[in-house]
Parts: sequence; C-alpha cells; structure tokens
Amino acid sequence: MRTIKKQNSAKIPLGKKSAIPKLYNPNILVPIERTNKRSKTKYGIDIWNIYELYWLNKNKIPQTQLCQIRYASSSDYIIESKSLKLYLNSLNQTCFETKETLKKTIIKDIEKKIKTPVKIILKTKESIDKLENRISKIEKNITAIKPFYKLKFTNKIVTETLYTDTFRSLCPVTEQPDFATLFITYSGKKMIKQELFNYLATCQNKPHFHEDCIDIIYDTLISYSEIKELTVQGSFLRRGGIDITPIRSNQKNFSEIDRVIRQ
Repeated sequence: MRTIKKQNSAKIPLGKKSAIPKLYNPNILVPIERTNKRSKTKYGIDIWNIYELYWLNKNKIPQTQLCQIRYASSSDYIIESKSLKLYLNSLNQTCFETKETLKKTIIKDIEKKIKTPVKIILKTKESIDKLENRISKIEKNITAIKPFYKLKFTNKIVTETLYTDTFRSLCPVTEQPDFATLFITYSGKKMIKQELFNYLATCQNKPHFHEDCIDIIYDTLISYSEIKELTVQGSFLRRGGIDITPIRSNQKNFSEIDRVIRQ
C-alpha cells in the first residue's frame, strides 16, 4: 500500500489560520513526502483543477482562467493542498507579461518543491465539462450495506466502468469529510457490485489524503487475480477553488474521465 509520510506539522498550513498573501511567494509551497515502495501501481497521475487562477497582465488588468496541474503519481512528493491555494493567491497581484510566462513560473515553482516534471494546461470552461464514457452505477439496486469480507466475482469476463458518487473519506489533518465520485475501469471476471459497495463503505471514516485513498483502493482491487486490467480514478470535490483527481492504473495508456459536474 502506498502511504504519505507524516510531516512536521509546523510546516503544514492545513487546519491553521493563514493570512492571504499579498505578494508573490513561491516559498509558501509545502511538499509532502510520500512512499511507494510497496505500491502495486504501475502508472498513474495526480490532477489538480484550479477554478480561480487569477493574476494581472502587463497592464495590471486582472485576468482569470481555469487551470490544470498534472504530475506523475511516481513523484517522491506531493504539494500540500492549502499551501498550493495560498501560493496561487500570492499570484493575484502579480503582473505577468504573457500567459506563457505565468505557466512557466508555476511549473518552475512546483517542480522545485516536488522534484518531478509538472505540466500546466490553461483550459476553457467547455473543455472540462464533458463526460462521455459509458458507465454503470455501483449502488444501483443495492438496498443495504453489509459487512465486508472479500470481493466476489462471477465467471463472466467483462470490460466495464463502474462509478459511485457516494465515496467519502476523512482529511487526516482536520478530520473533515472529503467526498468524491469514484470510477473503476477494469477487465476480468465480473465483480459483484454488492461486495464492491461493501468494501468502499469501509473507507468512509478512514483518515487519508486524496492520493492515498486511491492508492489503497487500487492496491486492494489489483490484489485479486480475477482482475487483469485496472484503472481507479477519484474525482474529489473542490475545496477553496481546487479539486484533486488522482488516477492509478496498470495500463500505460489508461483511461481518463474528464471533470464531473459535482467537482
């Protein structure tokens, strides 16, 4: 299982009162080390959708645009979420000659902290509002949660995408609930949805960061020999104008489901 190491709490702004920065300050960014020596994940990505990227152009005219930050799940570090929000706020009163200058600045600052390549995409509203996959709701026709012991399968071989809007976990710092739409795309013997739902229900009071939640679910599912191909995506609801979408897979060209309306 992949876990995120416990950090020096003095460095993490999450759960603490923080002043909104008035000047550009890349030192606000706080990296969090994660370990992945035992993870079964072969491929994956962490996606941050920024809904309130705001800066000044060369004429000091306010600009705003949707932005996406992407980096590999194999990175040694992630960026702590509140520190990212504070850093982005520090750009609000900063002038940039062009959008490209803005992108290069954000990439440079984050790459310096997490020590892995970062990709920035500035997006239009229309480009993040589509969901075109054929999917099946996990809890359809389920009337109760039962104790979870292990996943069960039929002998039917399938390739399908299952989803649920009911995924819940707890922030390990503030203990506040986090919610997500969870997508599971797999090939192999058909999973019995009741058992899968029972398993996911066990996560609702466990304290994990978003990335850690998806690592744990992926590792649990791929440990079953009945599953041959697997991609797990957690589209977490936004907080403070940012949402996080971790994806883990054993397929190099894994499927990626775009932003969902709940985010």
